Amino acid sequence: MRLRHILTLLGWVHTQGAKKEDYPTFLRISGSKFAGRYHFVEYSDTNDSPIYKSEETYKIATFQSDSRSSSSSQSETSSYHVERHTEKAHLYLGKLNGKGIEGWTEPDFWSLNTQQDMFGDYFAQFESSLRVPLYPQNGTDLVWKSVYDQDFDQFSITIPDNESCTETDEACGAAECFIINGNRECLCFHGYSYDFATKTCLDNNECASQEMCPNGETCINTDGSFFCQKPCDGLVEELDFVSELFVNLDVCDGQLEVNGVVFVKDTHSSNSYHSIDKSSSLCQKHFGWFIAPSCDITTTCQIEFISNQVGSCPDEITTWETFSGSFQYPANPQPIITSSKAKDCGCGEYGTCNLVKNT
Repeated sequence: MRLRHILTLLGWVHTQGAKKEDYPTFLRISGSKFAGRYHFVEYSDTNDSPIYKSEETYKIATFQSDSRSSSSSQSETSSYHVERHTEKAHLYLGKLNGKGIEGWTEPDFWSLNTQQDMFGDYFAQFESSLRVPLYPQNGTDLVWKSVYDQDFDQFSITIPDNESCTETDEACGAAECFIINGNRECLCFHGYSYDFATKTCLDNNECASQEMCPNGETCINTDGSFFCQKPCDGLVEELDFVSELFVNLDVCDGQLEVNGVVFVKDTHSSNSYHSIDKSSSLCQKHFGWFIAPSCDITTTCQIEFISNQVGSCPDEITTWETFSGSFQYPANPQPIITSSKAKDCGCGEYGTCNLVKNT
């Protein structure tokens, strides 16, 4: 069967102006020391091919050339020295296209490479004009050439299918594992992106974009979210000191509902809660309990509610105030804070947990 026929049956064919969806999200390499799953990174216009990156790191030997010279009164001589370094690193699967490279005389070839631009050390190669390096599924007789005496006798590249979330004890690490179209996908909460290298969900810095907040407001990145800080005369550091005797949250409920929104205890702090979507925090500091986009705010304009009842659990507080500029006055209506009836799904801090009818 021809490669194009296979690609058509699978539902993706390279088209003019290639995009990520024109290629499989994952490829699996088998039969070599670099076996594992490789995920799509980008389409390289320079090399006219998709680039895939290994999810795992491998112990590889790289080679570094060093020219050394010595001089005497009569002549200067040079020697050539090669150093070998062993390290663990990710590998990239892609094609090196020689078009536009001055002096290039070799055919295009696919390789397993140490660099994303395909100009690093490579450990296997084959010459091919194929858009996607499926082997042996493409029905051709392509054989990869090994480099540095690596064993590639049984080398193959396939599209992973029928994967399982239990292939390893921690297939997704600090993320929730789902099977989508036969592939294992590691999904994080909104505001995080999965990092294959560390198997963790890393915070997205929404404030890297200059268009997140209106003119005159400052974008403040938070763990899993962000907020826009308005210019404000009232400073948090100038609020009246109440007490350093905080209530121990171990005696408070682990989950609360604030006006119907579920808040859970922070795992990295002993004095705060955060909403499930990380858009709001319930914090305890020396000036009292307060509800705001983050516990690290610097202006009182960002405080939605505040109470000086530091020694109480949030659901025991009887009086909340709000701000008008730098002035506090009783909140009307008062926030409703109760013990949450929602059950803990056990998804952890970053998992995708859905609570349906209290189950």
